[in-house]
Amino acid sequence: MHTMEIGIYNENQDPNQENQKYQFSQPENCKERDSNTTLKENLCRHRLSERFFDILKLYVPGASDIVSIESISLFLDILQQKVDLLIEEGIIAAVLLQRLLQKQDQKGVHILNAKNIGMLLIVSFILVMKISRDTAYKNSYFANLFNISIVDINISECGYLRLIDHQLWVSDFDFSLLFQTLSDLEK
Repeated sequence: MHTMEIGIYNENQDPNQENQKYQFSQPENCKERDSNTTLKENLCRHRLSERFFDILKLYVPGASDIVSIESISLFLDILQQKVDLLIEEGIIAAVLLQRLLQKQDQKGVHILNAKNIGMLLIVSFILVMKISRDTAYKNSYFANLFNISIVDINISECGYLRLIDHQLWVSDFDFSLLFQTLSDLEK
């Protein structure tokens, strides 16, 4: 079974330290889905998980050894339950992650690797919630939720923004394209 470890590792940290990881390998790490969650939302979230997995596989060598569609789906479930994540926010996060990966290729700077996939997924969603909600959770909330360093989240967020040249706007076309793709797969 694949596990996804959430954490950013640098030369000063031991990647085997348990307090720096949040594993999404078992469903017990995620409480039961709310009974109000519709089948359509679950299907959309699963398709969104597949989209994230495809993006990561394309750009990160060995990503399929680190994450799985199921681990990403559990990650999205946790965000849906803890911060009421919307499918629309997931779509925007997928567009931003793809933008980050394209920009790193354009600039010849490769920051996303197998060791920090989880951190960059978390930062993608933090940024989306900050730009799309009237009131957003603080980074410290996510640091506590995933048992990771607030300093690492803040540094990762700054690096993410610099790499994408602070281009957080997602056009209606890009949003609609991915939304339509997810909707078409429901039928």
